[in-house]
Formats: sequence, C-alpha cells, structure tokens
Amino acid sequence: MTETRKAFVVGGTGGVGSILIDELIQRGYTVSATYRKEQDKEKLESQGATAVHMDFVQMDEDAIQKALEGFQTVFFAAGSGGKDVYKIDRDGAIKFANAIRRMENAHPHYIVLSALGCDQPDKMPENLKEYSKAKKEADDVIAAMEDKGVQSTIVRPGNLTNDSAKENIIFRGVVYGQSIEAKSIVDSFDANELVNTRSDVAKVMAESADIFTDNNNRKTRVFEMIQGNESDHGSPIHEGLSSMKLDYNIAPQKS
Repeated sequence: MTETRKAFVVGGTGGVGSILIDELIQRGYTVSATYRKEQDKEKLESQGATAVHMDFVQMDEDAIQKALEGFQTVFFAAGSGGKDVYKIDRDGAIKFANAIRRMENAHPHYIVLSALGCDQPDKMPENLKEYSKAKKEADDVIAAMEDKGVQSTIVRPGNLTNDSAKENIIFRGVVYGQSIEAKSIVDSFDANELVNTRSDVAKVMAESADIFTDNNNRKTRVFEMIQGNESDHGSPIHEGLSSMKLDYNIAPQKS
C-alpha cells in the first residue's frame, strides 16, 4: 500500500498558497496549511486541508520544528505584500529552513516561493527593490543549507496574474557559486513578458514536490520561470522541470 504523502503549506490563505492546496489535494496529498486570521480557518477546511493556526513571526524554531514533524514536503508561500519584507519574506523563510535543518529524523523537502530578478534588485521597479533584496538574502541562506541536510527547491516566478493557467513555461536553472555568461530570464525577455499566472506557479511547486522529493540526489535546485510567449513557447511543466539545465550561475552575495 502506498504511503500517503503529507504536505505542509505556509501561507495557505494567499493567492498562490490557496491554489497550491487544491493542486496538492488533487494529486493525493494530505495537506496542512497555516492561517493567522480566524475567518480563514473555515476556508482552509472547506478545501480539505487541516488548518493550523500559526504566527511564525512570533514563534521560535523549536515550535516550528515540532509542527513540521512527519511531513515529507514543506512549502513556503507566505508573503507580506510588501509590508514587512524582512520579517516575513526573508526571516520567515529562513526560520522554516532552520527548523527543518534541526530535525533529527528525515528532513522534509523545502519548496520556497521566491521572485524573478531578486539577484538583480537594481533592475527592479523602486517598489520591489527591498522585496527583491529580502528574497535574495533568504535564497542565499537556504541554498547554503544543502550540506546541512536541507533539500530545497527555490522557485522564482515573474509578476503574478490571476489569469487561467497556461501550463507552458520557460524555465532557467540557477547554480550558485559559479560564474558563466548565461543570462537571467530578466536579461533575455522584455519586461511585459516577465509574468506567470498564480495557477501555473502552484502547479510548478506541486510538480516539483512530485519530481524532486525522495529523489536519490537530494540537491538544492533554484530556477526562474515565466510563461511561454511568442518568441519562446516554453515547455509543459513536467517536461520542463524534468529536463531543466542548471545553466544560469550567480554566486551568493557575501555578508
């Protein structure tokens, strides 16, 4: 008998997180998801998720670690909406990675929603520069935990829309600590092409869990994504993830 796969979604009431819950349940996962406001509990339960009240900004890593025990995959889809990018988007993502690192038994696969262009904050609009810096700082810390037993997949989508899923995606892998001349997606396409639907992002995160969790090669993967366009139609999600080349190399910023 196949063991039920258990997923924990941080930020289950957000735009991507809510769609991700539905996607995971359709794939046969048992899902727990976090909420802060009491009115959101009923919605999570109506989706079929176990609602977990959590204010992770106020929680310590021990409490978070206990909450994550028994899960094969943890998704970080929480966001501050630009209001508190360092406490939520950066420190929150790192806090969950640290909690996973501290586990004595099997470490869950950690799948993190980041942002396209976060390693080039100066190219981002003024209102996204601090957000981009926060995301990049989190990515650097989390990616560096690979040698401490934390397998992470860091997903960097473009600007998010509420359009229906396109399901053809342009992927570009990121390898930390090397230097070649391959360009970021940000440098390869026009600004109006740097978009993804929230539905596609949720599908990519769920598919990453299906493909990479329990993979014998528990390495960290970081990749950019935008939806296919007239100049590049992209690939179906499963095909694109399975065949992705890690061909865009950016060294982590040193503190």
